[in-house]
Amino acid sequence: MVLACGTGKTLIALRAAEALDTRLLLVWCRSRDLIGQWAQAARADGRREPLMAVSSLEAHKHPVLAEAEASSTGSGEYLAYWLAQRAKKNEPATVFVTLDSLLRIEEIQHSVFPAAVFDLAFADEAHRTAGG
Repeated sequence: MVLACGTGKTLIALRAAEALDTRLLLVWCRSRDLIGQWAQAARADGRREPLMAVSSLEAHKHPVLAEAEASSTGSGEYLAYWLAQRAKKNEPATVFVTLDSLLRIEEIQHSVFPAAVFDLAFADEAHRTAGG
């Protein structure tokens, strides 16, 4: 979807995930700042599922992520464990990655924990990440 800044693309994406009954959502952001914006938008929209930022960010030290009660990790193995716990509880979850942390998603496929399957993935500002 291509829309001007501030016209509600994130909210449209969240509503699409809701309409599709998405249990496990993957959001690929071009920057760590966008992860915070997504987490803030999700909470403002009333979403209460666990949020995981996969990057070098430490969620408890990032004011927006801390307020959103997001978790964070740079470890594919820990992410696999965290996702397995969500599945065990039949709990929805949203995972945010950056280009630098996208390999952690591949790593969960080789973990000792059952491999998570994302129901839906969004690439935010993909035009700024793909080849340029």
